[in-house]
Amino acid sequence: MNYLKHISLLSLLSFGLVGCLSLGTYDYNPPEAKHIYNYAGNWSGSLTEQATNPRSAEVSVTILAHNFSDATNTPNSDWNSYNYNLNGTWSSIFSSELSAVGIFQGSADAYTTDFTAYLTFGDDPNCSITINATRLGNSITGTYQPNQYDNSDCAFSDIKVGTFQISKQ
Repeated sequence: MNYLKHISLLSLLSFGLVGCLSLGTYDYNPPEAKHIYNYAGNWSGSLTEQATNPRSAEVSVTILAHNFSDATNTPNSDWNSYNYNLNGTWSSIFSSELSAVGIFQGSADAYTTDFTAYLTFGDDPNCSITINATRLGNSITGTYQPNQYDNSDCAFSDIKVGTFQISKQ
């Protein structure tokens, strides 16, 4: 009787093994990049702080020329990851007494409309804000948040979390 149990178990394992072998070699087709955008150019719009007495500002961003072939193709991954390295400048005018200029650095992926960026005030890397954004056509919307300031001399340490919207000009 034990003999029959072992034969039955061996038969089941054999069928399972044949089923696994019949699947063949794993063939993975990576997804096509869907969001091949040209970010280069001038963008402008506004931002608004989310605070009790919110301030608003006009904002301009200039992103330097790049193209899809400049994207990084990461080898040894399940599929190719195409990341744009975005660089440029930005400026904002809160009022005649408060304006800011700085360096724009961002990263966008051709598989999603979401991207991140860092806006440095002037050329001080210790005085910056982080951007989380979504691009839809020629419009970018998102939120910004001040980073922890390592520099007590940062003139913009009172910037509050807020939202923004810019459009390609």
